[in-house]
Amino acid sequence: MPHVKIGITVLEAMPRLLPKMSEKTSAKVKQRLEKLGVKVLLNEKVESASQDGLKVNGKPLKSHTVIWTSGVANNPFFSENAEHFELAKNGKVIVDEYMRTNDGIYVIGDNAATSFSGLAQTALHDAKFVASNIKRRKSGGKAKKYKAVLPPVVIPLGENWAVFEWHWMKLYGWPASLLRRAADLVGYTDILPLGQALGQWHAQTIVEDDYFTPAPPKKKK
Repeated sequence: MPHVKIGITVLEAMPRLLPKMSEKTSAKVKQRLEKLGVKVLLNEKVESASQDGLKVNGKPLKSHTVIWTSGVANNPFFSENAEHFELAKNGKVIVDEYMRTNDGIYVIGDNAATSFSGLAQTALHDAKFVASNIKRRKSGGKAKKYKAVLPPVVIPLGENWAVFEWHWMKLYGWPASLLRRAADLVGYTDILPLGQALGQWHAQTIVEDDYFTPAPPKKKK
């Protein structure tokens, strides 16, 4: 298949990319995307979409392909059963120090109004916490109180380049890319036996390396 040049535009309604991360990381990500040839538009709110493109801040923007990444929406089950749940302004369910509602229903992960809700690591942390407390209650023990844990965040941005942020630690470029590859392996081992996990991780690495390999120069006639 011949290599075809395409144009990519990233639209962000906020004043900077990745607003939940540090300003330094946001600036590094924007700089990296622009270096890769990606056009970054900030303070641009998408108002509607059609088969021809988008309507952005009242103006049309033509596009053949739109990838929508507007975040995580709460399950409509909770708003449809609002008599049993107290909802925050963002639609997430307010829970107590044991991840329970007023009716004693456990709500975890993306649906709970906790500090780092919306991240996969937080959902896993919540699930393990609630499961552990249920076991304690079953055996007559005392339940532990929930403590939000800030998970590390790593975002790939092209071949051998990524950003990594966790508390005070910030890494950019190939060191962060190595951490990202390691994180992928850990993710595979969470759901697969070690041998299969290594196979899948290696296959993904080959596909990514091939994807980011530049097109060979055209031969002069």
